Amino acid sequence: MRVLVFGAGVIGCELAHLCYQAGNSVTLLARGAWADVLERRGLVIRHALQMRTTTDRVHVIRQLSPENRYDMIFVVMQQTQVPAVLPTLAANVSPRVVLVGNNMQASACEQEILDACPSKEVAFGFFMAAGHRESERVVSLHLNPKLICGPLDAKTKPLSDAMRERVASAIGAKSMQDEHSMDAYLKCHAVSVLPIVYLCFAHDYDLTKVSFGETREGLAATCEAYRMYRELGIALRPDGEDEALDNECKGLALPMFAVYKTFVGRLVASDHCSNAPGEMWALDEAFEQLRASAEGYTGSFEVWDKLRSAAVARFAEAHPGWKAPTGS
Repeated sequence: MRVLVFGAGVIGCELAHLCYQAGNSVTLLARGAWADVLERRGLVIRHALQMRTTTDRVHVIRQLSPENRYDMIFVVMQQTQVPAVLPTLAANVSPRVVLVGNNMQASACEQEILDACPSKEVAFGFFMAAGHRESERVVSLHLNPKLICGPLDAKTKPLSDAMRERVASAIGAKSMQDEHSMDAYLKCHAVSVLPIVYLCFAHDYDLTKVSFGETREGLAATCEAYRMYRELGIALRPDGEDEALDNECKGLALPMFAVYKTFVGRLVASDHCSNAPGEMWALDEAFEQLRASAEGYTGSFEVWDKLRSAAVARFAEAHPGWKAPTGS
């Protein structure tokens, strides 16, 4: 099967590796010096936990033409970069696209593609891996990498059997995890990571400085957002998040605090925050807009606002001229 991974950051490279290992013909869309590295050395990934290095000889392109046909396209880009590539995706002849990664405007992205090309099938995904990119290799952190994938909402528009089979073939059936409501999943993921983002910004991307009390506050902030979601009818995803809310995330603070003190916290959170602050603030802005639209909701965001205010203040101090998000 011919697979294109549109975007060659850490997650795109790790996803391309998974597709390559599944026996597909894999192409990576990359640009600049990184594209040169991929052409010269291949896709080199250091799997940190497994203490091994892999090299995959993938194809490399620098742009996607309308006539370049692939059985599956995975778009793996920062949320702020996705809108610019939607016209290119819509104009391309490939029948299936999966948008992978943070996306609080998933419905609008899908609609733009379908308005231009109604026959194309669009799904959404989130890939469970992290890491950073060095000059000539990717350093990746994962245990058992999974692509959580599905439609925005299976009740209104389920994933077709053909789409699901193609995704499973692309990454390997054992690496695909079905999700019936990716819109809810992505919204829940955003509010689970934003408090961590705020702590990263407040402590200059050094999570080892985060106290145990702040770790507990981060979890409490997520619970505040979950309560609003529950009242708005947004399902808490993935399975188990309802229970986490009902238990006030008890039992999670200590393991999370331990992660903050190790290299895992850096690879999972700090590196991405420092490399993509624009995406993090875009998530923040999207959630604040959702809060503003929740007319009549009177639940507390006391802890959330405390962490967010500290992050905004420190980020503004460290980046003179930066314009704070609306509502700060």
